[in-house]
Amino acid sequence: MPGKNDSKRTGARQEAARGRRQAAGRGQDNGGKSAVRDPRELVVHGLLRLEDGGYSNIVWDHLVRQSRLGDLDKVLATRIYYGTIANLRRIDAIWAQYEPDMAKRADKIVRMTLRSALYQMLCLDRVPTYSIVSSSVDVVKRLRSRTASGYCNALLRKMAAHRDSDKGIVLEPGGDAQLDFALRYSLNDDIARLLNEEFGAQAEMIAECTLSTPPMNVRVNLSKTSMAALLAREGMLLTPSAWLPESSAAAQRNLSLETAMDEGLVQIQDEAAQLVVLAMGEPETWGEPGRQVHVWDACAGQGGKSLHLLDRMACAGDGRSYRLLSTDLYANKLERLGTSQRRHFSAQSHLTKVRDLLLPGSVPMAPFDAILLDAPCTGLGVLRRHPEAKLLRHAADIAVLAELQKGMLDSVSKHLRVGGLLLYAVCTITRAECEDQVSAFLERHENYALSGLGLACLGERGLAPTLKLLPGQDKCDGFFMARFVRMH
Repeated sequence: MPGKNDSKRTGARQEAARGRRQAAGRGQDNGGKSAVRDPRELVVHGLLRLEDGGYSNIVWDHLVRQSRLGDLDKVLATRIYYGTIANLRRIDAIWAQYEPDMAKRADKIVRMTLRSALYQMLCLDRVPTYSIVSSSVDVVKRLRSRTASGYCNALLRKMAAHRDSDKGIVLEPGGDAQLDFALRYSLNDDIARLLNEEFGAQAEMIAECTLSTPPMNVRVNLSKTSMAALLAREGMLLTPSAWLPESSAAAQRNLSLETAMDEGLVQIQDEAAQLVVLAMGEPETWGEPGRQVHVWDACAGQGGKSLHLLDRMACAGDGRSYRLLSTDLYANKLERLGTSQRRHFSAQSHLTKVRDLLLPGSVPMAPFDAILLDAPCTGLGVLRRHPEAKLLRHAADIAVLAELQKGMLDSVSKHLRVGGLLLYAVCTITRAECEDQVSAFLERHENYALSGLGLACLGERGLAPTLKLLPGQDKCDGFFMARFVRMH
């Protein structure tokens, strides 16, 4: 018979084991001593952390760095993680068809494991069903318990039987066209309604794009190298852009690309974001001849567009001095931008300052020759990169953000020289944040007028004063931009 102390030790061991399982469920890595080696387990950690809040890319980047996955396993885990998030509402709707009580009976770990497993059954045709089931059950065993793994095994085998049947796993239409559309593309009701109301026949194309895996695109720092020189480097897997063949390319991540990034030769940046900076025109056209040029990236974030501006200013051939000010509300973002700038453009005149554009006296008072306002928005143009927003963004957010954009536009417009240019951009596609915002700004500011974007690479549409790029249609992120000039 075990003694009293034996019982205490047994209870302590059980409590410690329970704590380890709970820690695993929260995605903790115990100082790196138990870094994850299983790609599907890492996915569960990521889904658990995301449910507690945060951005999918930040959560995932941190977990991947802490893991001990090989390159191929990282690719697999990344696809499962983002794919599960992008298809979440559809996945839950399918579970409800086959097992209505799953959401009530399963705890977080089991629920996240089942969701990621069902995504694999739906979308990873080359992965055998038995592999998905066994690997998912093993994850639950490690993170939860044998009892929970038995429940998981029973449900997955039930779904596996449907996957391997002639019919397969399908989402049955419910008869409500709007709801069926929302479930099919894992959108919340507000976003589904907005897409159908504003884009009609194009809504399905845009929604379909939210399920796709976004490509990696890089921008060449032309002040340091050329596309031809990069293509000549051994192992570099680049496909030059149809729009911007000299400066932009789709890329495959490998050692050659990582080396080029470390050397500051390329930056990861989607084509749409590059077009925003190019829409500001050639640096030689900013300001007055013979005078120092002052440029302001008013809402710089982590600084992708600021770095692009620095590269373009470094390429300017007019002999003038260029100064760039990058401001943002968040100091941590500007710190990362400052580090990148000092590393790759140390000779450039560049300042970063924390500023609230809506706070009187917080914005810089010196007049600028060119201002870029890449304003906060609903982000509906980049849902494939931030799929969690498909369920988190709602109609009420549009009005709130449109009011914020209005205040920012009014604020920065006071600090532009006569003859200077203001480029307004948002990575969204709603009418209220795009076309309506432009019309309202011109009504409030009679001293401003629209000016052609000058993006000849896009044909006639690139020469207009405004441009809306649509996901799916334009093979890049969704973006809207408008170029203004101050008349007096």
